[in-house]
Amino acid sequence: MWRSDNENVVTNTAYFFVALIPYIFLWGKRKALSIISLVLLLFFIIQGAKRGALISAVMGVLVFIYYQLTTIEPKERIKSLIISILGILLLIYFSYDFYMSNDFLVSRIEKINQGGSGRDIIYSNLWNSWLESNNIFRYLFGFGFVSSIKYSGTTNLAHNDWLELLINFGLLGISIYLLLFSAVIRFVFCSNAERVDRLMMLTIIFIWFLKTMVSMFYTSDITIFNLVLIGYLLGKYQRNKNIASINTLDKNDDPRYNQEFKI
Repeated sequence: MWRSDNENVVTNTAYFFVALIPYIFLWGKRKALSIISLVLLLFFIIQGAKRGALISAVMGVLVFIYYQLTTIEPKERIKSLIISILGILLLIYFSYDFYMSNDFLVSRIEKINQGGSGRDIIYSNLWNSWLESNNIFRYLFGFGFVSSIKYSGTTNLAHNDWLELLINFGLLGISIYLLLFSAVIRFVFCSNAERVDRLMMLTIIFIWFLKTMVSMFYTSDITIFNLVLIGYLLGKYQRNKNIASINTLDKNDDPRYNQEFKI
Protein backbone atom coordinates (compact mmCIF):
# COMPACT_ATOMS: atom_id res chain seq x y z
CA MET A 1 0.00 0.00 0.00
CA TRP A 2 1.15 3.50 -0.80
CA ARG A 3 0.56 6.70 1.05
CA SER A 4 -2.40 8.64 -0.34
CA ASP A 5 -3.65 12.16 0.44
CA ASN A 6 -6.12 10.75 2.94
CA GLU A 7 -4.04 8.14 4.65
CA ASN A 8 -0.47 7.90 5.89
CA VAL A 9 1.03 4.48 5.30
CA VAL A 10 4.53 3.20 5.97
CA THR A 11 5.51 0.37 3.64
CA ASN A 12 8.56 -1.90 3.56
CA THR A 13 8.23 -1.92 -0.23
CA ALA A 14 10.54 1.11 -0.12
CA TYR A 15 13.41 -1.30 0.61
CA PHE A 16 12.71 -3.03 -2.70
CA PHE A 17 13.61 0.16 -4.56
CA VAL A 18 16.65 0.69 -2.33
CA ALA A 19 17.88 -2.78 -3.33
CA LEU A 20 17.72 -1.72 -6.99
CA ILE A 21 20.05 1.28 -6.57
CA PRO A 22 23.30 -0.73 -7.11
CA TYR A 23 21.93 -1.98 -10.45
CA ILE A 24 22.11 1.57 -11.81
CA PHE A 25 25.88 1.17 -12.08
CA LEU A 26 25.24 -1.42 -14.80
CA TRP A 27 24.17 1.40 -17.11
CA GLY A 28 27.85 2.26 -17.32
CA LYS A 29 28.56 5.65 -18.83
CA ARG A 30 24.97 6.33 -19.88
CA LYS A 31 24.75 9.21 -17.43
CA ALA A 32 21.33 10.53 -18.45
CA LEU A 33 19.69 7.11 -18.25
CA SER A 34 21.28 6.29 -14.89
CA ILE A 35 20.28 9.64 -13.36
CA ILE A 36 16.68 9.33 -14.56
CA SER A 37 16.52 5.80 -13.14
CA LEU A 38 17.86 6.97 -9.80
CA VAL A 39 15.34 9.82 -9.62
CA LEU A 40 12.50 7.35 -10.19
CA LEU A 41 13.82 5.01 -7.49
CA LEU A 42 14.17 7.88 -5.02
CA PHE A 43 10.60 8.97 -5.75
CA PHE A 44 9.21 5.58 -4.73
CA ILE A 45 11.57 5.32 -1.76
CA ILE A 46 10.37 8.67 -0.42
CA GLN A 47 6.75 7.68 -1.01
CA GLY A 48 7.34 4.59 1.12
CA ALA A 49 8.08 6.87 4.12
CA LYS A 50 10.62 4.47 5.64
CA ARG A 51 13.36 6.39 7.43
CA GLY A 52 15.85 3.53 7.26
CA ALA A 53 15.23 3.08 3.54
CA LEU A 54 15.75 6.80 2.92
CA ILE A 55 19.05 6.86 4.83
CA SER A 56 20.28 3.77 2.95
CA ALA A 57 19.29 5.36 -0.34
CA VAL A 58 21.23 8.54 0.48
CA MET A 59 24.40 6.49 1.01
CA GLY A 60 23.87 4.79 -2.35
CA VAL A 61 23.36 8.17 -4.02
CA LEU A 62 26.62 9.50 -2.56
CA VAL A 63 28.57 6.59 -4.05
CA PHE A 64 26.79 7.11 -7.37
CA ILE A 65 27.70 10.82 -7.41
CA TYR A 66 31.33 9.95 -6.65
CA TYR A 67 31.32 7.45 -9.52
CA GLN A 68 29.87 9.97 -11.98
CA LEU A 69 32.39 12.66 -11.07
CA THR A 70 35.37 10.33 -11.32
CA THR A 71 34.52 8.67 -14.64
CA ILE A 72 34.70 11.76 -16.80
CA GLU A 73 36.29 11.12 -20.20
CA PRO A 74 39.60 13.04 -20.54
CA LYS A 75 38.87 13.80 -24.21
CA GLU A 76 35.51 15.37 -23.38
CA ARG A 77 36.33 16.61 -19.89
CA ILE A 78 34.41 19.92 -20.06
CA LYS A 79 31.32 18.48 -21.75
CA SER A 80 31.17 15.43 -19.46
CA LEU A 81 31.77 17.54 -16.36
CA ILE A 82 28.93 19.92 -17.26
CA ILE A 83 26.55 17.02 -17.94
CA SER A 84 27.52 15.28 -14.71
CA ILE A 85 27.13 18.38 -12.55
CA LEU A 86 23.81 19.35 -14.14
CA GLY A 87 22.54 15.80 -13.76
CA ILE A 88 23.58 15.64 -10.10
CA LEU A 89 21.99 19.04 -9.37
CA LEU A 90 18.74 17.88 -10.98
CA LEU A 91 18.91 14.67 -8.97
CA ILE A 92 19.35 16.62 -5.72
CA TYR A 93 16.59 19.09 -6.64
CA PHE A 94 13.97 16.49 -7.54
CA SER A 95 14.88 14.33 -4.55
CA TYR A 96 14.56 17.28 -2.16
CA ASP A 97 11.27 18.30 -3.79
CA PHE A 98 9.88 14.77 -3.43
CA TYR A 99 11.00 14.69 0.20
CA MET A 100 9.50 18.08 1.14
CA SER A 101 6.20 17.21 -0.56
CA ASN A 102 5.84 14.19 1.74
CA ASP A 103 4.75 15.80 5.03
CA PHE A 104 4.32 12.41 6.65
CA LEU A 105 7.93 11.42 6.00
CA VAL A 106 9.21 14.83 7.11
CA SER A 107 7.39 14.44 10.43
CA ARG A 108 8.81 10.92 10.86
CA ILE A 109 12.35 12.13 10.23
CA GLU A 110 11.87 14.88 12.82
CA LYS A 111 10.85 12.22 15.36
CA ILE A 112 13.77 9.91 14.57
CA ASN A 113 15.26 10.37 18.07
CA GLN A 114 12.02 9.52 19.86
CA GLY A 115 12.43 5.79 20.30
CA GLY A 116 12.36 4.59 16.69
CA SER A 117 8.77 3.22 16.72
CA GLY A 118 9.38 1.18 19.87
CA ARG A 119 12.75 -0.17 18.76
CA ASP A 120 14.41 1.15 21.92
CA ILE A 121 12.18 -1.13 24.02
CA ILE A 122 12.80 -4.15 21.77
CA TYR A 123 16.56 -3.59 21.70
CA SER A 124 16.75 -3.19 25.47
CA ASN A 125 14.70 -6.32 26.17
CA LEU A 126 16.67 -8.50 23.77
CA TRP A 127 20.07 -7.28 24.94
CA ASN A 128 19.20 -7.73 28.60
CA SER A 129 17.70 -11.18 27.97
CA TRP A 130 20.94 -12.36 26.38
CA LEU A 131 23.28 -10.59 28.77
CA GLU A 132 21.46 -11.68 31.91
CA SER A 133 20.94 -15.29 30.84
CA ASN A 134 24.04 -16.29 32.87
CA ASN A 135 24.42 -19.34 30.66
CA ILE A 136 27.52 -19.99 28.59
CA PHE A 137 25.50 -22.05 26.11
CA ARG A 138 23.11 -19.11 25.59
CA TYR A 139 26.02 -16.72 25.17
CA LEU A 140 27.58 -18.88 22.46
CA PHE A 141 24.54 -20.36 20.66
CA GLY A 142 21.59 -18.15 21.67
CA PHE A 143 18.04 -19.19 22.46
CA GLY A 144 17.11 -20.71 19.11
CA PHE A 145 15.56 -19.58 15.84
CA VAL A 146 13.09 -16.65 16.10
CA SER A 147 13.48 -16.45 19.86
CA SER A 148 13.36 -12.68 19.48
CA ILE A 149 9.54 -12.90 19.36
CA LYS A 150 9.55 -14.37 22.84
CA TYR A 151 12.13 -12.07 24.42
CA SER A 152 11.43 -8.75 22.69
CA GLY A 153 8.54 -8.02 25.04
CA THR A 154 6.39 -6.92 22.09
CA THR A 155 6.08 -10.26 20.21
CA ASN A 156 8.03 -8.64 17.37
CA LEU A 157 11.29 -9.50 15.66
CA ALA A 158 14.38 -7.51 16.59
CA HIS A 159 14.33 -5.09 13.62
CA ASN A 160 18.10 -5.32 13.88
CA ASP A 161 20.14 -8.15 12.35
CA TRP A 162 22.83 -8.08 15.02
CA LEU A 163 20.43 -8.39 17.94
CA GLU A 164 18.35 -10.92 16.04
CA LEU A 165 21.42 -13.08 15.49
CA LEU A 166 22.63 -12.56 19.05
CA ILE A 167 19.39 -13.66 20.68
CA ASN A 168 18.78 -16.50 18.20
CA PHE A 169 22.29 -17.88 17.60
CA GLY A 170 24.54 -16.12 20.12
CA LEU A 171 28.11 -15.12 19.41
CA LEU A 172 28.40 -17.90 16.84
CA GLY A 173 25.75 -16.28 14.66
CA ILE A 174 27.38 -12.87 14.97
CA SER A 175 30.78 -14.33 14.02
CA ILE A 176 29.47 -16.02 10.87
CA TYR A 177 27.71 -12.82 9.81
CA LEU A 178 30.92 -10.84 10.31
CA LEU A 179 32.75 -13.33 8.07
CA LEU A 180 30.24 -12.66 5.30
CA PHE A 181 30.78 -8.93 5.68
CA SER A 182 34.55 -9.32 5.61
CA ALA A 183 34.33 -11.28 2.34
CA VAL A 184 32.48 -8.52 0.46
CA ILE A 185 34.57 -5.77 2.07
CA ARG A 186 37.75 -7.44 0.81
CA PHE A 187 36.31 -7.30 -2.70
CA VAL A 188 36.00 -3.51 -2.45
CA PHE A 189 39.74 -3.25 -1.80
CA CYS A 190 40.72 -5.79 -4.44
CA SER A 191 42.78 -3.89 -7.01
CA ASN A 192 42.30 -6.61 -9.63
CA ALA A 193 38.52 -6.11 -9.71
CA GLU A 194 37.05 -3.52 -12.04
CA ARG A 195 36.52 -0.13 -10.43
CA VAL A 196 32.81 0.10 -11.25
CA ASP A 197 32.31 -3.37 -9.75
CA ARG A 198 34.04 -2.34 -6.54
CA LEU A 199 31.87 0.78 -6.25
CA MET A 200 28.80 -1.32 -6.92
CA MET A 201 29.81 -3.64 -4.10
CA LEU A 202 30.49 -0.66 -1.84
CA THR A 203 26.94 0.56 -2.46
CA ILE A 204 25.57 -2.86 -1.55
CA ILE A 205 27.64 -2.88 1.65
CA PHE A 206 26.31 0.53 2.70
CA ILE A 207 22.71 -0.53 2.05
CA TRP A 208 23.28 -3.90 3.73
CA PHE A 209 24.93 -2.51 6.87
CA LEU A 210 22.45 0.33 7.41
CA LYS A 211 19.54 -2.04 6.97
CA THR A 212 21.02 -4.42 9.54
CA MET A 213 20.94 -1.59 12.08
CA VAL A 214 17.31 -0.51 11.68
CA SER A 215 15.56 -3.40 9.95
CA MET A 216 16.17 -6.99 8.82
CA PHE A 217 18.43 -7.93 5.92
CA TYR A 218 19.24 -11.61 6.05
CA THR A 219 15.61 -12.68 6.69
CA SER A 220 14.04 -10.35 4.11
CA ASP A 221 12.88 -11.68 0.75
CA ILE A 222 13.98 -8.40 -0.85
CA THR A 223 17.57 -9.33 0.01
CA ILE A 224 17.61 -11.68 -3.00
CA PHE A 225 18.12 -8.71 -5.33
CA ASN A 226 21.34 -7.74 -3.57
CA LEU A 227 22.53 -11.33 -3.23
CA VAL A 228 22.07 -11.92 -6.97
CA LEU A 229 24.23 -8.88 -7.68
CA ILE A 230 26.87 -9.99 -5.16
CA GLY A 231 26.98 -13.38 -6.86
CA TYR A 232 27.30 -11.71 -10.26
CA LEU A 233 30.19 -9.48 -9.12
CA LEU A 234 32.11 -12.30 -7.43
CA GLY A 235 31.47 -14.64 -10.36
CA LYS A 236 32.60 -12.01 -12.88
CA TYR A 237 35.79 -11.39 -10.90
CA GLN A 238 36.56 -15.12 -10.68
CA ARG A 239 35.85 -15.59 -14.39
CA ASN A 240 38.22 -12.75 -15.36
CA LYS A 241 40.83 -14.16 -12.98
CA ASN A 242 40.55 -17.61 -14.58
CA ILE A 243 40.82 -16.16 -18.10
CA ALA A 244 43.92 -14.20 -17.09
CA SER A 245 45.47 -17.37 -15.66
CA ILE A 246 44.73 -19.34 -18.85
CA ASN A 247 46.25 -16.59 -21.01
CA THR A 248 49.36 -16.61 -18.83
CA LEU A 249 49.73 -20.39 -19.21
CA ASP A 250 49.24 -20.14 -22.97
CA LYS A 251 52.03 -17.57 -23.19
CA ASN A 252 54.35 -19.75 -21.14
CA ASP A 253 53.67 -22.72 -23.43
CA ASP A 254 54.15 -20.67 -26.59
CA PRO A 255 57.80 -20.87 -27.76
CA ARG A 256 57.56 -17.29 -28.98
CA TYR A 257 57.34 -16.17 -25.33
CA ASN A 258 60.05 -18.52 -24.10
CA GLN A 259 62.85 -17.31 -26.35
CA GLU A 260 65.70 -15.48 -24.69
CA PHE A 261 66.53 -12.16 -26.23
CA LYS A 262 70.20 -11.80 -27.06
CA ILE A 263 72.07 -8.69 -28.09
